[in-house]
Amino acid sequence: MPDATRSFRLGAAQRRLRSALVAPLFIVPLLTPIAAPHLAAQEPATRLRTLTVSGEGKVSAAPEVARLRLGVMTEAKTAREASEQNAQKMARVVEALGKAGIPADKIQTVQLTIEPAYDYSQPEGRSTLRGFQARNVVEATTRDLDRLGATLDAAIQVGGNTVEGIQFELADPGAAQTRALAAAVADARRKAEALADAADLELGEVQELSAGYGGGPIPMPMPRMAVMEATAAAPPPPVSPGELSITSSVQVVYRLR
Repeated sequence: MPDATRSFRLGAAQRRLRSALVAPLFIVPLLTPIAAPHLAAQEPATRLRTLTVSGEGKVSAAPEVARLRLGVMTEAKTAREASEQNAQKMARVVEALGKAGIPADKIQTVQLTIEPAYDYSQPEGRSTLRGFQARNVVEATTRDLDRLGATLDAAIQVGGNTVEGIQFELADPGAAQTRALAAAVADARRKAEALADAADLELGEVQELSAGYGGGPIPMPMPRMAVMEATAAAPPPPVSPGELSITSSVQVVYRLR
């Protein structure tokens, strides 16, 4: 083979080799199937079983404070006369309360009225002005419950002729309310245990607890009465404080196991 031909062929082979070396390299990735993640069958969420019960607690306590509402009612031809007579008698009533051991800062006016008084004729139904009535009522607070009857009698003797009533209270009802709440929780627990036992279940921990007050001490007011006249020989009116009832209620949600 002539040298020129051999040289041409060799040059062509070298050019093909260079072209192959600089050509872009394409990599075909090996595609392997990717295993899907294992989807574990999930257990359905267990529903929380609960039991809701209510409880009530009631405690009794001796009253420590009494609120007396008493006063004077007067009637006269004119409003001025009725007012003046009322003021004079009321001053004596307040003085008598003070002598009975009730300080001035524990006596408060709660009602003061002056209004016309009418007579009504039958069967016509006509009204005729008879005069004017003045009314003054005070509230007196005392802790001397043993002398309530004597205190009322002292006020009556000097002109007090209306007694609105007496309300008994505790000086601090907080302790009694706490005992009532504890009794209500215990009552709810007893009910829940009985229900759980009947259903062959076990009582778990408390999930929710809410409290409500049925009220503080239940007042024991005396019925309203009017005392038109008092005589020195009349005995003091009997007053029995008795006991007060304090109630509370709760609602408890227990978990059942």
